Amino acid sequence: MNIRTFGIRLLCASMLLVFFANCSSSGTDRDNRLIGKWVVDRILGDTDPDEDIATLFYEADGTGRVLEDELMIDILWETMGNSIITTIPDFDLTVESQYSLSPSRNVLSTTSDLGDGVVITEVYYRFLENHPEELLGTWTPISKALNGEVIENDEEVLVLEDDGVGSVRWGVTEDRILLLDIDTLRGLAWEFEIVEGEGETFLVIVENNDSGEIIVTYTKS
Repeated sequence: MNIRTFGIRLLCASMLLVFFANCSSSGTDRDNRLIGKWVVDRILGDTDPDEDIATLFYEADGTGRVLEDELMIDILWETMGNSIITTIPDFDLTVESQYSLSPSRNVLSTTSDLGDGVVITEVYYRFLENHPEELLGTWTPISKALNGEVIENDEEVLVLEDDGVGSVRWGVTEDRILLLDIDTLRGLAWEFEIVEGEGETFLVIVENNDSGEIIVTYTKS
């Protein structure tokens, strides 16, 4: 569940509150496949043009956290059928989202109907301690583009160490590189590709969100 949409959700709280008074505890469970740390790949339908940066924790005891922007939100979670039921005690709010896992169990997709035609689709990748040798080193950003047009290159030098900690905390899951803030653990999953050319090695990372396609190119220092 994405906290970026809290403004919408709280304004529509009366529509979002889901009460399960007619559901006994035996009707709910926790899908243990969800336990772990998940990093957002994309969030569609939240009407926010900024990059989506978030990390979601599901703990085995049914607690969890959502980390996004300056927010750290404690949650309670359980599953029922193909639904994740997320409770946010501090806001007295419960939201039900449909979910599915990829065959590898490393990609989580959720859909939340907020009412008034607002539907949020979120895709998360499981954070794995997988640090391929080809990505190790210092990478300097040389260009950034949005939908094919060059924009301000505000990216910082990327240092990827073999223990998964450098300028960021990082790991690779399937075809994504997961980059997390080293202190807050808020993160984002990017498609990536290593390109060799003209005697140089380039790292190209790609994000797709409501704004379109963002491509950042780095060269290996």
